[in-house]
Amino acid sequence: MRLSILILIFFLVVLAGLCFGAQFISPKMLLESLSADGLYSTLIYNIRIPRIAVALLVGAWLSVSGAVFQSLFKNPLADPYMLGVSSGAALGASIAISFEFSYSFIMLFAAGGAFVSVFIVYLLSSRIEFGSAGLILSGIALAFIFSSGVMLVNVFASSQNIHKAMMWLMGDLSLSRFEIILPCMLIGFVVMIFIWLKANMLDVISLGEDFSLGLGIINRDKRIMFILASILVAMSVAIAGVIAFVGLIVPHICRQIFGMRHIQLIPYSALCGAVFLVAADTIGRSALPPYEIPCGIITSFAGGIFFLFLLLGLRKIYK
Repeated sequence: MRLSILILIFFLVVLAGLCFGAQFISPKMLLESLSADGLYSTLIYNIRIPRIAVALLVGAWLSVSGAVFQSLFKNPLADPYMLGVSSGAALGASIAISFEFSYSFIMLFAAGGAFVSVFIVYLLSSRIEFGSAGLILSGIALAFIFSSGVMLVNVFASSQNIHKAMMWLMGDLSLSRFEIILPCMLIGFVVMIFIWLKANMLDVISLGEDFSLGLGIINRDKRIMFILASILVAMSVAIAGVIAFVGLIVPHICRQIFGMRHIQLIPYSALCGAVFLVAADTIGRSALPPYEIPCGIITSFAGGIFFLFLLLGLRKIYK
């Protein structure tokens, strides 16, 4: 029943994403435009469908990576961006934007910055034996360093490029195109399938350090899962900018609804994350036409409200 409801919500949200925006398209007109040429057909095929596809991919990737990080750190409030991956990508993208490179080069620079951050954290993890506290602190330190680099780049950039970089840093899906979807989708699909096949290992890791060591799970296994989850985050930031809270909120809610077993949590997190980000992007496109609100702002609002409700719940528990 829960899966059926979730699939129904998925199709309704995708339909809303196709219909709503600066220009509303009725469901009847939508069906007619899918099979005929015209202004609405161009709008649907060239702008809305690629945008929804990227939102589906990025939402799924961030949610799955969030579920993995929360298991590795044994903390349900761990966030995919806590390790400086987003800040590294932001620095790379800001450099590319300041030099007025094309969107493809912005993606490459962002992915390069993200992987540099992952590589540094990986080296640090080999020195500190993958301790969660040390990794979090190293990620925070990297985030400060890379964020300072972003501000330094903006000092020398033009006002137009600064605005473009700020839109990208707020999670902007307006540049989504078909040519970036297929290769990223294939890579993300392979990574998520491998993570799903290791679901039982994530169950064991989430039970604690001593328990996982007793069952033969070593730090190398954890580093592999860490790298795979970081690849998903890096691709997400590279094609859509920095979109906060998706990887924190969605896995946490899915655990409450669908249980703790990762063999169920991973696919449910992917589906719920995809639905959540498409809904956020649809709201951002429809709230204040003709202006568009980047979906990262919508997800940040949702994340703040989520934390307020979480704090109220904890207050009731510990009162």
